[in-house]
Formats: sequence, structure tokens, C-alpha cells
Amino acid sequence: MWVTLIPDPPEMENGVQVMLNGTVKQDIAPGASIRVIANISAEFPPEDDTWNFCTLLDVEGEAETKCPPDKGETLLTFAVQVTWLTPAANWTVKADARTKDGERIVCLDGDFEIVRGGEF
Repeated sequence: MWVTLIPDPPEMENGVQVMLNGTVKQDIAPGASIRVIANISAEFPPEDDTWNFCTLLDVEGEAETKCPPDKGETLLTFAVQVTWLTPAANWTVKADARTKDGERIVCLDGDFEIVRGGEF
């Protein structure tokens, strides 16, 4: 599974579209969750949130596929607003999605940068 951010890098005070593209190896039943931990350094506490897998896709943006997705190739898209409170910095993110029974669906680790608008 791979992740695409539009725009890349994300800008403060703007929206970012997140696209997850890959192969789902099993049908995902309702009740799945995703825990996202994001931080910029040891000096700041991490952002640590858990959402219902489909609520994240439906509430934060417009899902472009059926949720929960069926087994096979899938593209999941959602939008996130980067507020002025979000520091411009290099971020490390871990996303861990699990079934309602706690079985891992996917775990993604990555780094990205948030910039002030107009800085590239």
C-alpha cells in the first residue's frame, strides 16, 4: 500500500488530500478502526487519535470507494484540514488499522513535511 499527499508538501491553513492505494487482502467488516500517531520531536507530545475506519473516510472528506472496502485493489481518499495551529515542521506518522476483533489490516509508517503556504 502506498500513500500520496496532494499537495506535497502539505501547507499550513490548507486542506490536503490523502490517497491510500493498494491491495486489501481480506474483506474489512464494519467496526474497523485506525489509530494515527503523529509527532515532530521528542520535545512535543504526539498527536494520538483513533477513529472508526469508515468514519474517518466519510467525515473528513469524500470517500471515493465503498467503505469498508472489499478484498482486492482499492483507492481510499479523504481530506484533512491543516490548521494554523499545526506547526510547519517535519512530521513522523504511524497509522495502524485493525479489524473490530483487533487483527491488523495495515500498518503504515512515514515522514512528511508541512510548510507555510507558498514555501517550497
